[in-house]
Amino acid sequence: MLSILPLINGSSANNFTMIGKFAQEAVTFSASQVGKIDLTFHGIATEDIYISFNFTDSSILHKIPTVVLKAGHNENISLELHPITFGYTVLFTNATPPTMVDLSEAYVHVSVSHSDSWDYVLQCVLYDRGDQKISRVAKIILGIITLCSFIMVMLGGNSVFQWLEVLYFVSFVKLFITLIKYIPQAFYNYRRKSTSGWSIGNVLLDFTGGTLSIAQMFVIAYNYNDWSSIFGDPTKFGLGLFSMIFDVLFIVQHYVLYRNGRSVLPPQHSPDQSLRDSTPLINDSVSSYGSVVR
Repeated sequence: MLSILPLINGSSANNFTMIGKFAQEAVTFSASQVGKIDLTFHGIATEDIYISFNFTDSSILHKIPTVVLKAGHNENISLELHPITFGYTVLFTNATPPTMVDLSEAYVHVSVSHSDSWDYVLQCVLYDRGDQKISRVAKIILGIITLCSFIMVMLGGNSVFQWLEVLYFVSFVKLFITLIKYIPQAFYNYRRKSTSGWSIGNVLLDFTGGTLSIAQMFVIAYNYNDWSSIFGDPTKFGLGLFSMIFDVLFIVQHYVLYRNGRSVLPPQHSPDQSLRDSTPLINDSVSSYGSVVR
């Protein structure tokens, strides 16, 4: 993709009076934030230049208005990136007239994450958790991961490992967490023989994302005739693969194995009997409202 950007910009190697380039090669922010990026110029414009902005995927960010560089001026352009949804795109530029400024390297990779991870932390702290608590196994796993991560950071800080190796370690931690986080829900569905109180919508979206992620890797490998690149990023491939495997399991549980048990829970998971006795107006026909997975 990057190799065609200079062609998109319509740049040539002759008669340029200015060179434009983004201050960063990549920018990442969450869908609840506004990203910012600076477009810097070297040289002086000899006439008015109109700078327009486009995306490889126009569904991720709102359109950026055209900016005019006045003749005789050399000023940087500060841009605000307003997200529409989460995803990845490349922001590139075009100039009119195209022979005045070289924008062959004026592009930036933009990644908009689904949500800031701190949002989930605040939800866990502020919202009612009922009788939910972190299990002993989860505490042990979190403790081991935290200890190992701390050791890796210390070793990286003392130049025992390169920081890139530390980041690789963190990526494998993410892969490990993704692998184990599905197991409790799959086991709980199996034990109850029901998926009542649990949403299949997120699973379908997760399966779609994992499928497209792996499909993208195959398309890139085919495009560059480099099939070894599929496994060149084991974390991305593993995330997509493990997500798809567990999503298929959840889909089979929901639509095949336990399709007749989605509206009724076993007696031991019914609402508290004392509550039912104190509210005689609530009859058995609406007892499914109490079927919330704890």
